[in-house]
Amino acid sequence: MQRLNNIYAYGLRARPLDIGTVPRDYCGFDTSYRNEAERVRHGVVFYKRQLTQKEIADFELVSVDIGELEAYNVDTWK
Repeated sequence: MQRLNNIYAYGLRARPLDIGTVPRDYCGFDTSYRNEAERVRHGVVFYKRQLTQKEIADFELVSVDIGELEAYNVDTWK
C-alpha cells in the first residue's frame, strides 16, 4: 500500500468527493489531482489508516503512487 508519513492516498475514479462517495474518516483531499493512466479523474483523498479491499472496491477507489504526491506536506495536518 502507498503511504506518505503514515498517510494513505487513494484516487477517486468514479465520482467527485461528496457525502457518501468515500469512507468518511478521511484526513485530507485534493480535488485537482488527475492521473488519466489510472483513470483518476476526481482527485485524491487521504487517510490515516489503510482502507480495506471492500472499501476500495465499494467506493471505486485506487491506491495512488506516492511518487506523484511528494509536494504534499502532511506533517502540518492535524
